[in-house]
Amino acid sequence: MENLSGNVGMVMQALIREIRDETMKQMAKAQQETVKEITTSHERVVETLWNAWKKEQQALKQMIEGQEKAIKQLQQDIQGIQTQATEERKLMQEQIDELKRCGSTPHAILSPRKCMPLKRSNASMEN
Repeated sequence: MENLSGNVGMVMQALIREIRDETMKQMAKAQQETVKEITTSHERVVETLWNAWKKEQQALKQMIEGQEKAIKQLQQDIQGIQTQATEERKLMQEQIDELKRCGSTPHAILSPRKCMPLKRSNASMEN
């Protein structure tokens, strides 16, 4: 009997070890699966963030390009306005000089025939 109970004890211990080993294997496998799922999830998050960052960079690039075009257009507009202002100042100065030459009386302004224009070069007189 004692021998039988000793054998039963050994068998029980072997079964317990086998169950424990199998449980450990299953737990390790479950942990590996969990780590794999977490890693996959993190990879998806990183990929999503990367794609969002690339889209944001593209949008910023397009916005900067649009602003650069707008700045160039404004610079051209400013140059045009400056050129026009220079021409208008020149014309106004010519008119002021003409008024000074003819006299700045209302009669001289209203009757420009009495004041002959300044002589210009031959090329400008032909036109």
